[in-house]
Amino acid sequence: MSVEAPINWSSRLLFRSVSSSQSPPPQPLLSNQQQQQQLPPQSPPSSTEITAPTTTTTTTTTNNFYSSQKFSDKILLPPSVLESLVRQAPILPSPLTFRLTNPVTRQFTHAGVREFSSDEGVVRIPQVIAERIGLEELGPVNLQLVELPKASFLSLQILQDDSNNNDTDSNVQDWKALLEAQLQSAYTALTKNDTLYINDPTNPAHHYKCLVAEVKPADAVLIIDTDVDLEIIPPLSSTTKSKKGKSKKSPTNLALKVNLTDNYGQITIPEITSFESSPVKITISNYNQNLPLVVSLSNLADSPTDLSDPNLLNLYLGSSEDTARESVFLYSTLLDTNQREKTIFIPPNELQPSDSTLYATLTLPKDLDVIFENLSITFSTEHLASSPLPAFDAADSTQCSNCGQFVPQRSYQLHLNFCARNNIPCPQGCGQIFSRSAGGVPATHWHCNSCPPRVFGNTKESYDLHQNVAHTPIDHCDACGLLTNSPNLISLAHHKASVCAAKLHICRFCHLRLPQGPQEASSYGLSGHETVCGSRTADCDICQKAIRLRDMPAHLALHDIQRRSNRPPQHLCANVNCQRTLDNNNITSPLPPFGLCARCFGPLHSSVNDPTGTKLVARIERRYVIQLSRGCGKPFCCNREACATAMGSKLPMAQVMPRVKQLMTLDPTDPDRFEHVAFCVDETTTKRKMFVDLVADIELLYSREWAAKAIDVASGNEAEARRWLERNAVKLSEEQS
Repeated sequence: MSVEAPINWSSRLLFRSVSSSQSPPPQPLLSNQQQQQQLPPQSPPSSTEITAPTTTTTTTTTNNFYSSQKFSDKILLPPSVLESLVRQAPILPSPLTFRLTNPVTRQFTHAGVREFSSDEGVVRIPQVIAERIGLEELGPVNLQLVELPKASFLSLQILQDDSNNNDTDSNVQDWKALLEAQLQSAYTALTKNDTLYINDPTNPAHHYKCLVAEVKPADAVLIIDTDVDLEIIPPLSSTTKSKKGKSKKSPTNLALKVNLTDNYGQITIPEITSFESSPVKITISNYNQNLPLVVSLSNLADSPTDLSDPNLLNLYLGSSEDTARESVFLYSTLLDTNQREKTIFIPPNELQPSDSTLYATLTLPKDLDVIFENLSITFSTEHLASSPLPAFDAADSTQCSNCGQFVPQRSYQLHLNFCARNNIPCPQGCGQIFSRSAGGVPATHWHCNSCPPRVFGNTKESYDLHQNVAHTPIDHCDACGLLTNSPNLISLAHHKASVCAAKLHICRFCHLRLPQGPQEASSYGLSGHETVCGSRTADCDICQKAIRLRDMPAHLALHDIQRRSNRPPQHLCANVNCQRTLDNNNITSPLPPFGLCARCFGPLHSSVNDPTGTKLVARIERRYVIQLSRGCGKPFCCNREACATAMGSKLPMAQVMPRVKQLMTLDPTDPDRFEHVAFCVDETTTKRKMFVDLVADIELLYSREWAAKAIDVASGNEAEARRWLERNAVKLSEEQS
């Protein structure tokens, strides 16, 4: 339950909805560059000339300004409220939350505040919040400043959406990501049993209704600046909903995956029925942007059922699933009216997907029960020579002057007489042949002489489709509201798939699927949303400094440059069973004799005056004799060169002394060091030595010096040593390059 804030404030104001504001709604959200380039509206271009009657229509913009305020709990209060609060406490709690109560029905809810800009005596409340407690326009509402606890648990149940068919499962694949994004930006406080409306980012005019089923630790909580355990109760299944309405066979989407390798090839789409399998989703992986890509859709006319116009069959391609749809795409076959093969050509380096994956959607004729058996899609790096007509030996064939086919010379006259008597070619030269018995050239056959290359079709449906996508000027984008003056829907679709502020993308920082927002000129390849989202800071794992997320890659690159400039330690302990570094805390000044670290030299140290080192040498000989004749007695010992325990047997004295003499040989290049030192060590040192051997000799990742330095810095913790190597050491492969 809510708790009264230290500031005591309550009042009764008149309610007005946010959308009833007298001030005109603001213009669509534009970047600074777009605002400078925004031009006054121009008259729509005239329609292109088509042989069939044409109708030019202009789509008007739909203002979506109030969508963010309509589905929000942020209210607008008069400035006098802020003055009253500041008089009681100069430093106000953040965020401010208010309890809204209907004095008639006693229903209540909680809300945050957007700004103090309303008229005096009036509180502006989003309509969905007013409907919760039954407020009427210009009716009274009681407000009280309250302090709410921060939410720790939230359970939301998806109830329904506002689509005509009430299909709640529509385009949402990750309910949790969608709700987290919407709640974070639109809501301040939640009350148990409240209803929420969530915008669908894939369709600005679409929203979902949710019920706050449970909240903890109280019935009203704050959801700002807190970690919430979010539970999603899924919507009703389509089976349950079908019992309440009409039973209708739902389409089954066919999904195909294509793996592009160096040998581009052809895939054959399984037998599909247009009425049951539209659309067909295709994922194309391992796309090489440095090579051109030709995508060909062939065998369009080879269907056992009649498809009178292949123009109704189209392929849409983009760099993401959201940019490969009928209304949003980068490439399409809409203007390719080849009756046997349609082609999309992508030049090299023109399309740059983030993960080398392309997406395509094949849309089949709607409401037509057409079966396709042999549809195939070919992927290549060059245009393939295709001939819709059978090929013959030019020396023994002649092209028919009526239908254009090549026929053998011996049967040419017979074919010509039959063809002229039964077939009529299109008089406008599109190459289509029509049967005289079927009435000749049908009235629905059409041409568009304004589209290069020439576009034609055979049905009213294909004509309407072409007229709609190619010759319908659009003045504003219906998604972002930007003045585009697009000459047709194809240009608008390209705008929606590239620079449109409403284009959906996955933010590289918050990893949510959201509109990209307006993009500034100096955004360094970031979307508008990523520019704002990337302004948040996070601690660098290496230096622990707070760095902006969008600057983190450059910051880590600087760390990598510093890492590559690091130098490994110069000396390791001469004891082959130790491998400690003779740097920093492991050495004293001057260096210990014979290149030993402090741990290995410690048992040999004596306070007796020994200016010539004779007594030190005697102590070293005595240690070797004990190791070879008795052993160290440590079961983990790996000193197989100079320890009876590791060798498994004690040596007789006759063999001990020659071996000791061999180990005491001085290094000819450095008289102050032994050529070989093999002292037994403790278990901790043995484990460190094994780590150094693993990294340097088996994995071959780093040099022995770097591996020894890492395990020293990590105090024997191997996992921490590997992290230190990744951040500070130079790999062997990098040293060689």
